[in-house]
Amino acid sequence: MVYNTDFSLTLPITRDALLRSEQFALRQPSPHKAAQVKHNTLAVQAVHAYLQLMGVATDLTAGDSWNPVVQLWADTADLEVSGIGRLECRPLVIAGREVPVPLSCPIPPEVWGDRIGYVVVQLNEAAREAELLGFSPSAAVEDLALNQLRPIEDLMTHLAALQTQASPQPVWATWATLGQWLQGLVDAGWSTAESVLNPPQLGYAMRSAPTAESPALAFATRQAKPLDVGVPLVLVMALSPDSGSPELLGDASSGAVQQAENRYPMPAESSQPPASIDMVVQVHPVQTATLPQDVMLQVLDETGAEFLAARSHAEDDYIQLQLSGALGERFQVRVSLGDRTVTEFFQI
Repeated sequence: MVYNTDFSLTLPITRDALLRSEQFALRQPSPHKAAQVKHNTLAVQAVHAYLQLMGVATDLTAGDSWNPVVQLWADTADLEVSGIGRLECRPLVIAGREVPVPLSCPIPPEVWGDRIGYVVVQLNEAAREAELLGFSPSAAVEDLALNQLRPIEDLMTHLAALQTQASPQPVWATWATLGQWLQGLVDAGWSTAESVLNPPQLGYAMRSAPTAESPALAFATRQAKPLDVGVPLVLVMALSPDSGSPELLGDASSGAVQQAENRYPMPAESSQPPASIDMVVQVHPVQTATLPQDVMLQVLDETGAEFLAARSHAEDDYIQLQLSGALGERFQVRVSLGDRTVTEFFQI
């Protein structure tokens, strides 16, 4: 019998993750303990990367798995999910892709207690891959059968339910409300684009002269927020109510501009007639004239499904995406570089 991986998710083992796990392993007193700590660390980082992609806040260094003293005596692979609790990320090591997956994953009794769930991570070091096979809400057994795991996608529903129990404040109450921005009520952390971007960037990207082929779009508000994805960047949100399909903000030959129809329409949740808002989302450099290569800008729907994306190339001074939405719609904007990710959440 081989575990069905139809609902699993494969992620790359990054160079940084591998180096960190090897550093932890070097501190251990025996080869057996070194291998255990290395695999636990790789599993924790894989789950951390997945939750970051899904917009779930985690504290990678808060768990016992990151504590050098606890590493010496405990077999733990916990990851702190901010405001909710600790997930146990159990590694299952295989020698290669053609090797059948075991029928179960060992769960040490010492981690049966204060855990909000258990994620099984199959590690294939030769292929530099970590495959999230699934999760279980509980695991008071020494061997967790893999055929009893839930699909990894169900983990988001599980965490959302726990978050609701942990906090009486609705999750959406903490998200920026763009409809209010048009009335002058801007969420904390955001400032006018003019005050954040330096004049050359602002002038070139946001004040290009209109032409017969590309008329200028007058934005009611342009707000910006500094981001840190290993290098400082600025996220800009430009909004215009009921103006039809927006034109490009700048010269398309300057930045990497992506424009596409939504593959996953965002469901409107307001019973009122939708008031359309046109939006342009941009990412700008701060300390340099151009963006680092491979900065990723994504727009995701409420569930985390991507429907627009742009990636920076050499010499791009900004990247941007265009979309429009109706009152009540919710979406996410994610900016990433390598394994560093920042996600902002919006409702209209």
